[in-house]
Amino acid sequence: MAILLPLLGFVGLWIYSGNTRREPNWRAAFIQALILWGAWLVLSTEFLSLISAIHRTGVSVSWGTLVLINALWLIYSLRKGSVLRLPVVYHSRGRKVALLDVVLSMVILVPLVVGFIAPPNSTEAMDFGMSRVAHWAQNESMRHFAAGSEALNNAPPGAGYAILNFYVLTGSDRWSNFPAWVAFLGCVEAAMAIAGLFGATPTGQRLSAVVTTSIPTGLALASGCLDDLPSCLWVTAFILIVFFVDKDKNLEFNLMLAAVAAGLAFITKPLTLVFIVPFGIYLFIVQLRRQSWFRVLAGGLVGLLIVALLAGGFIGRNFATYGTAYDIDAYFADLNETISWKTTVSNVLRNFALHANLPFSQGESWIERRIIDVHERMGIDVNDPRTTRGGKFEIPVLNTSEQTSGNPFHWLVIMIASLVVIAAWRRKESDRTKITYLGLMLASYIAFVVLLKWRPTGSRWHLTFFVISSPIIGIVLGWLDQKRRNLGAALAFLMLLVSLPWLVAVQERPLIPIEPYTYPKSILTTPRESLYFTTVPNEERFYREVADRVLAKSSKQRLSLVFDTPFLEYPVWALTRNVEGDTEIEYQWVTGASQKYLRTALESDFILTNRCLSSEAFPGFDIELTSGLDKCLYAAKN
Repeated sequence: MAILLPLLGFVGLWIYSGNTRREPNWRAAFIQALILWGAWLVLSTEFLSLISAIHRTGVSVSWGTLVLINALWLIYSLRKGSVLRLPVVYHSRGRKVALLDVVLSMVILVPLVVGFIAPPNSTEAMDFGMSRVAHWAQNESMRHFAAGSEALNNAPPGAGYAILNFYVLTGSDRWSNFPAWVAFLGCVEAAMAIAGLFGATPTGQRLSAVVTTSIPTGLALASGCLDDLPSCLWVTAFILIVFFVDKDKNLEFNLMLAAVAAGLAFITKPLTLVFIVPFGIYLFIVQLRRQSWFRVLAGGLVGLLIVALLAGGFIGRNFATYGTAYDIDAYFADLNETISWKTTVSNVLRNFALHANLPFSQGESWIERRIIDVHERMGIDVNDPRTTRGGKFEIPVLNTSEQTSGNPFHWLVIMIASLVVIAAWRRKESDRTKITYLGLMLASYIAFVVLLKWRPTGSRWHLTFFVISSPIIGIVLGWLDQKRRNLGAALAFLMLLVSLPWLVAVQERPLIPIEPYTYPKSILTTPRESLYFTTVPNEERFYREVADRVLAKSSKQRLSLVFDTPFLEYPVWALTRNVEGDTEIEYQWVTGASQKYLRTALESDFILTNRCLSSEAFPGFDIELTSGLDKCLYAAKN
């Protein structure tokens, strides 16, 4: 099966990364391999895009080449007489650790199963993420195309690379949620590896993993296909490498990996670089103490070149279409337009409120009222548009959505664990590395609230902060577990228990529907095609009728899209079996910069549009279906 090729390629990179050290650290090697795998993914996909070869054969050859390179390295190492070490997948370290491992494995596997059963079905995935993947697959290239929303072209493509490869290899979206789950697993492994570098016991490392695994936002996202977990993985991987440099003699290799991780973070979600910058400055200072200015600056230049290489395709396409490397307006729309101590306090409080969604509404109302009172005393508007984007301030109701879930219990534990680490350092019971990590972690969060506007869905953007906090919490729970027998493990299990609804009842993809927190359909009893419409059930009938009309024709049908506002595009691709070659779908009317890519000679069989006011809107076509004044389908006259 072609889908095994990327997995085999990763295993080979894992073996290689582990064997760069005499005494392998297989958990750190796992993250190193993910970074190398991500680099191959981006560069190989960009190469295939240049020659319009993003099809099943091209992608299979690409991953087969990586497998072959790994095999040749393996043969060379054995012939040279090198001692080859293989990954230690599992090594028992006592009953408690074994129990934690069993629980972790069960919890981690649930989102994988959910993501395999359910298709991508969040609104953001269907009107943006999966739509652009479908266009790329049809065009067999990532080149820009005529698009109703320019974001389909100019937004960073990082998370889309992996989805595109699995989409093309399998000929369906069955594995489109898999990359986010891999990122979830990578975050868990990275948190354990960081805790291990700081001297955590095997139990403490597992407790770090439990903390990471039980983050509600992460659990909800792990079965979807949004870009938050992939960006979180690359930031966490960068941070791991920063501290792993001290433990590993292979300096150049690790500095290269740090640059690759930063580059992958940039092309996935550029604004998450605010979490990288404090740790990057720390790495720069540490290297200055060990090397000359010239070597450090030369290394920094090489790192920038690596980032540019990874982002080259994305930047080049944007320059060709828009004359700029990035959508500057979208970038500045997320940045605070004014910075002061008052706006910083405002953003700290409002971002905290995103994780104050409690099971009792009275508590939420009290917190919300107090935050508004603080703003009134400071003389600033709680909804100041200069520091707010996308809605008015309010504490979200308790929910299990991948887009708005909060992490109230974890937020409380982070604050307590931070105070414990500070107190231990003051009593000289903790080394400088832990307090340095804590300081950098808090600095990254301060940078986030100072620079970026508050938004109602901002809890997703905080995921990175919660993940990089997990090693600190795990270490503290490990200490507690040693001093108060099993108390740390008990608290970790409590965190898992609190997060159980996000494990089995994600709002968009519930295994067990729990009203009013989830949509009423269980993914276990609902047909896959109906699951596309879990969040928009009223749309299903119209989209199914569109697909039936289009597929009723015996020949391949050309469907044109004419929309002047964003719409739920991906179900059109999924239901008309575009990936199987039964339809060809393109935009026919575009007003933005991408209109230069319109195919003027395109002869359509059907037109799907929101221009439904007149039967004469499209000469040569008759209205076939309508969905009120919202959408309608025109069919070419015979």
